[in-house]
Amino acid sequence: METATTQPGMSLVMTCYNTAPYAEAAILSCLRQEYGGPLQFVLVNDASTDNTLEVIRATVATHGAGHDIEVVNLPQNSGVAGATDAGWARARYDWIIMIDGDDIQLPERCRHTAELISRYPEARMITLSAQKFCAEGDLDIQSYCTGDYETAPEEMLLSTPQELADNYLHRNARYRMNGFGCSMAFHRSLYESWGPLLKEEKPGARFLQDTAWEMRAMLSAPVLGSRKLACRYRVHGQNAVSRWLTTSYKGVIQAELFFGKMMQFRIGTFTHLLLDWHRAQNEKLTHWSEADMQELHAFLTRKLNGSYACGNWWQAGLAEKLRRIRKYRFISDITVLRWGAPRLLPLWLFAALVKLGLIKQKG
Repeated sequence: METATTQPGMSLVMTCYNTAPYAEAAILSCLRQEYGGPLQFVLVNDASTDNTLEVIRATVATHGAGHDIEVVNLPQNSGVAGATDAGWARARYDWIIMIDGDDIQLPERCRHTAELISRYPEARMITLSAQKFCAEGDLDIQSYCTGDYETAPEEMLLSTPQELADNYLHRNARYRMNGFGCSMAFHRSLYESWGPLLKEEKPGARFLQDTAWEMRAMLSAPVLGSRKLACRYRVHGQNAVSRWLTTSYKGVIQAELFFGKMMQFRIGTFTHLLLDWHRAQNEKLTHWSEADMQELHAFLTRKLNGSYACGNWWQAGLAEKLRRIRKYRFISDITVLRWGAPRLLPLWLFAALVKLGLIKQKG
C-alpha cells in the first residue's frame, strides 16, 4: 500500500492471445511510460497458437532490464476473462491497469492516471479515452462517455449510488460514462471485494472482462472518467469487439457474420452480469436502492434477450428467424423487427442492397 506522499504504484496487466505481430510494440509502449512511481508489468500469454510467447520472451530479454516484469504462460486457453484473472491475481500495487496485447499505450498514460488519483482519491475506477487506428490510419476517438468527444466534460465523477444507477441505466444524463476496456484502471479494493471473474463459471467461460469489471465498479464505488487519451486502440480483423471493414460487398458480408459471432460473446457477458447481480444482492456488495437493482435486472435481461435474438442470425432458418422476431420484438432493448425484417432476405441479396444504399447495415 502506498502512502499519501508517494506516487501510486500501478500494475499493468497485459493479456495476449495470438498477437504475435503486435506484441513487441505493445510491450515497448508499456516500458516507455513517463512515470516516476512504482510500475509492475504482468504479461499473460493465453496459450496462443502462434509465436506470441516467443515474441514476449524475446522482447523482455532485449528491453526488460531494470523493469519489474513477470511473464505468465497459461497451459491452456482460458479466454480473456480467465487470462485477466491470472494477471490480476499477480498484481501487487493498488491500481491495476488493463492492457490489450495489440494496443499502443501513450507514454503519459500512467502519469495522467496518477494525476487523476491525486485529485479524486475516492475513485475506484478511472476510465480515460482512446484513439482508434488501423493500417489505413487514425479512426475516431472512443470517448470515456457517450456523446461528442469535443463537447464532453473534461472529467466526470460519479460518486453516489443514485448517480451511478442513473448513469448505468441510461437515465437523466446527457453524457453517460461508458468505459472502453483498453483505457480502464481499477483500484485493487474492487478485486478484494469481488474476487476473480470466473468465481462461479467454469474455466474457459467466454465473456467481455472489461464490461464485467465496469458493472462491478458501478455497483460499488465512485468512478471517474476523463477525456485524456490513454492509448491507441488497434482495430484489425481479430479484435474481440471491433474490426476494420470496408463498405465493399465482401465487407458487408464479413460484418454481418462477425456481428453474429459477437452476439455469442454478449450472451456470455450478460449471463455473467446477471450472476454478479445476484452476488451484489446476496453479499451486500452494492448500495443501490432495491428499485434500481430491480430495474438493473430488467435492463440486463433485455440485453441478454436481444443478444439471443441476433446471435447466429444467418445460420438460422426462416422459421427460426420469424420465431425470434415474434418472441423478442417487445422485450429486447433493440427493435428486432426493424433489425431482423431486412435480414429475412438471403445474405448475398441483403449485402447487395446495403452496398447500393437501399438498406442500412445497422439499425
